[in-house]
Amino acid sequence: MSIRGILLAKCLVVLFFCVTGSSDEVYKVLDDFAFLTISDFSIQKTDEIRWYKDNSVIMKLKNNDITNYMKKEAYNMSQNGTLQIHRLVKEDSGNYKVQVYNVEGKLKMEKNFHLIIQDHVSKPKITWTCSKKTVKVICEVNQTDKASIHLLQNNKAVPGNKPASANGKLKIEFTYRNTTFPAKFQCEVKNDADKKTVEQEIRCSARVTGHCSHTEHCWRCSVLCHFSGTADLLYQEEESRKIRRRGRGEIDAKSKNE
Repeated sequence: MSIRGILLAKCLVVLFFCVTGSSDEVYKVLDDFAFLTISDFSIQKTDEIRWYKDNSVIMKLKNNDITNYMKKEAYNMSQNGTLQIHRLVKEDSGNYKVQVYNVEGKLKMEKNFHLIIQDHVSKPKITWTCSKKTVKVICEVNQTDKASIHLLQNNKAVPGNKPASANGKLKIEFTYRNTTFPAKFQCEVKNDADKKTVEQEIRCSARVTGHCSHTEHCWRCSVLCHFSGTADLLYQEEESRKIRRRGRGEIDAKSKNE
């Protein structure tokens, strides 16, 4: 065989082992399920399949018989070699390996998986504060563990702002000129396994003469409550109507006394 042929053969061998020995990272959330598959490899009925977790055999398929060495109902294996893990817990995280042997006991394929179980992310919220010239938009969530938070305007990331973490909360905020409103904002919280997003259209009253936030009474700034607050606009509008009715009642009572 020529030198070129020898080099080609060596390259093919290296390529084969790189492909068959590949490793995949799989992210899942608690109480979910995971399917670790070897669909990119053809399994024969005479093949023996072994699954390992951290180098300990957990499942084996041979002669169509499946053996569960973990004695756990959460673990199962299908005839095509897919490992199924149900009701995931943190302890299911770890390194998994599958090996396929032919009828002669020779290794045909080996593949590695790194399974990572993460918590669900919490639902974020959007609040805002209006003043005469600016609007401060705040996106926050009660979570800090391996999660990231993002503020978007019209589904585009707001440039230049960085999140802060304190007191078990993730928060990101940005200040805009009031002339850019109304506008739609999205608050996104995610980790490698889960994501939650809320959307809010923010409007500020053109008649604002001072500073007002969602923590203050609406009548201090304007009877139009939708210029400042949280996503619960219906509640704010109802409070505004109550204030207006209360004000009319006080005026009527004063007129009678006079």
